Amino acid sequence: NQMATYHLKSTGAFGGDVYFVNGNHWTDDFSKRKTWTNKASATSAKNKKVEKNGVKYNPTKLANSVVVTE
Repeated sequence: NQMATYHLKSTGAFGGDVYFVNGNHWTDDFSKRKTWTNKASATSAKNKKVEKNGVKYNPTKLANSVVVTE
């Protein structure tokens, strides 16, 4: 009985799938994606706010991403 694994998937600049790695880094290489063992952690990463010039916001690619169960 294997635990479910989750990752974040979004759409890249050229319309293909990209996978969250960390921070503002995404990859089109599925094997390099970051994975989580529980959905709450993946969802928390998806909803993470960053601060720029004193304003907190959710980056577009993260905001538009989906939590995928593997």
